[in-house]
Amino acid sequence: MKIGIVAPGGFDRSGTERVIPVFLWLVERLAREHEVHVFTLRQGPDEEQYPLLGATVHNIGDRGGRRRSAELMARTIAAIGREHNRGRFTVLHGLWAAASGLAAAIAGKCWLIPTVVSVAGGEMSSVPEIGYGSQLSLKSRMEVGLCLRLADVVTGASEWMCRSIRKHRPDVRHVVMGVDTEVFQPAFQEPIFQDMSSHTRPPSMISQRRLGLQRRGQDRRGSHIIRKGAPVRRPRWGAAPRSIRKRDETEAGVNQNHPAPNIEPSRAYRLLHVGSLNPVKDQATLLRAFLEIVIEEPSAHLDIIGIDTLNGEIQRLAHDLGLDGDVTFHGCLPSEDVASFVQKADLLLHTSLSEMGPIVCLEAAACGVPTVGTSVGLIADLAPEAAVAVPVGDHHALAQAAIALLRNIDARRAMGNRALEFAQAHDADWTALQFELIYADLVCRSGDKIIKACLPSSAPSPFSRAMERSQIYRLPLRETVRGYQGLNSPPTGRMRVHELEHEELATRSGILKG
Repeated sequence: MKIGIVAPGGFDRSGTERVIPVFLWLVERLAREHEVHVFTLRQGPDEEQYPLLGATVHNIGDRGGRRRSAELMARTIAAIGREHNRGRFTVLHGLWAAASGLAAAIAGKCWLIPTVVSVAGGEMSSVPEIGYGSQLSLKSRMEVGLCLRLADVVTGASEWMCRSIRKHRPDVRHVVMGVDTEVFQPAFQEPIFQDMSSHTRPPSMISQRRLGLQRRGQDRRGSHIIRKGAPVRRPRWGAAPRSIRKRDETEAGVNQNHPAPNIEPSRAYRLLHVGSLNPVKDQATLLRAFLEIVIEEPSAHLDIIGIDTLNGEIQRLAHDLGLDGDVTFHGCLPSEDVASFVQKADLLLHTSLSEMGPIVCLEAAACGVPTVGTSVGLIADLAPEAAVAVPVGDHHALAQAAIALLRNIDARRAMGNRALEFAQAHDADWTALQFELIYADLVCRSGDKIIKACLPSSAPSPFSRAMERSQIYRLPLRETVRGYQGLNSPPTGRMRVHELEHEELATRSGILKG
C-alpha cells in the first residue's frame, strides 16, 4: 500500500528531538512493508523533504502571515496531490482532528482516497480555566466537526476519549497507541527483604582467616569443632532456631492463620512524572501532592522529565514549597533515557486535566510500573485493576493513593503486573496491525481492485496474507480481510488466523476431491 500520513509535526530529521515517539513507532512499522509518506505542516519554517525510519517526510513549512492556517492547509493539499499524481495513494491518515486531519480529509474527497482521522489531543476538550481545548471557540468546533464528518474512519486512543467522539461519530473505533516494548521493558529487580543483614552470605573460610575473624578450632560459621571434620550441626546461615522464631512471632502478635499484608518498610521511594511543563499537565497539583508524600515519607524523591514551556514557573513553585532537594528537573530526554528512569521508578504520577493517553502511562506499564493519576484517558480506562485514578485537581487524594500503594508492596506489584500484561498485548506492533486492518477494510469498501499496488514488498504481514489468499482461492477480499478483524490480542489473533486457514484448506481439498 501507499500510505499518506498528515501531522502538524513530531517527525524531525534527527529522529530524537522535536518528535512524538508513539507516532514514530507507528510509521517505522508501517514503512517496513508499505510505502509511507508523512506530510508535516509545522515541523520547520522551510519546505523540505528527507527520509526518516523508512518513510519519506514532506515538511510543508509555516511561512506565517494573517491567513497562515488556510494557506498552510492549501499547500498541504497541493503537496498531497502532487505525490498522488506520481503514484496513487491507497489511504490517507490524518493525525489530530484539526488542520492536519482536515487537510487529509479534504484531499481524500478531492482524489477519492479513503481517509482515516485519529483524534490525538484536545480536539474534544474544553478547559476554560486555562484556555485549553478545541471546543472553546466556534471556529475550532466547526473545524473539528467538519474533519470528523468528512473522514471515512475515526479512531480514538482511549475509551474515555471515544465517549466524547461518539457524539459526532457513533462509529468511532478504539485503537490504543501502543509503545515499543523493546525500548520499554521491565528491569530485573532484586528481592526486597526487611532485614538484609540476615540474608548476607558470610565470607569464606580463607577470607575469615586472612582478616583474623576465625580462630583455630572453628568453622566459618563460628561453630566449635568437636572432632576433625565434624562441626556442630546448626541451622542454615541467617535462619534462627525454631524456638526463637516462635517466641519472636508470639511477641510480635503474628497470626499464622491470617498473615498480615506485606507492608514494605520505609525506604527511598523513586517517583516519576513525564510530560511537558504546561498548564494542561497541571504540575502545580503534582508538587502539592508530592509535598504531602514527603511529609509521610521523607526519603521519597520525584524526577520530572519534560520540556519547560512555562519559563521556570514550576521550578519556582517547587522552591516555594521547600522541595528543592526532593525534586529534580531533567528537561527533555530521548526515549531510551526515559526508559531507564521508568525502570527505576516505584510509581508514575500523572496530573493532566485532559489527555488522549497518556502514552507515558503505557510506557510505565510496559516496565511493570503502576500509575497513580487523574481520571483521564488511559488511566480512567485501566483503573482500578491496572492503575489508580483520582479526581482531577485533587492533590490530597493523589497523595493518599500514592502513599497507600507505595507502602503495600504486594498490591503495587500485582497492579504493575496487570498493567504490564495490557501494555504487552497492545504494543506498537499491535497498533500497526490494527491500522493495517482498517486500511484494508477501507480498500475493500472503496472498490479499489488494484491488488498489485496493495501488495507489500517485504516480509508478509497478516494483511498481505489476506491479499494472497484472496487471489489463490478466488475469495472476495472483503471476506478475507474480515477474517482478521477479530484480532483483540496477538495470541487470540494468531489462533483465529490458523483456524480460518485450516477451514479453507479443508473446504478447498474437499472441492478438489469431488
